[in-house]
Amino acid sequence: MCERRDDATIRSAEDAIWWSISTITTVGYGDEYPVTTEGRVVGIILMICGVGMFAGLSGLVASVFLGGQDRKPIGTEEILARLEQVEAKMSAVIVAMRIGEPPK
Repeated sequence: MCERRDDATIRSAEDAIWWSISTITTVGYGDEYPVTTEGRVVGIILMICGVGMFAGLSGLVASVFLGGQDRKPIGTEEILARLEQVEAKMSAVIVAMRIGEPPK
């Protein structure tokens, strides 16, 4: 993708490869950039692919750290019970802070 304009910064295949790699890795140094509409469309596609690739990779790594799919789904009743426990603990902390005691 060598652009054919006088103000083009991408003038050779090496420039195009450098620009595409720096764009897809979301670095984008700005030393080379497309000036034509077609080049900018390619740039948009590369940016979306780069962000999607890194989002998928980070999601995969996070799922490995969190233990994959060993967990069962939580029901609404369990969520409400946990919220009530958190609310009770927060109320105790607020009361303790008002009377100057350290929270338990």
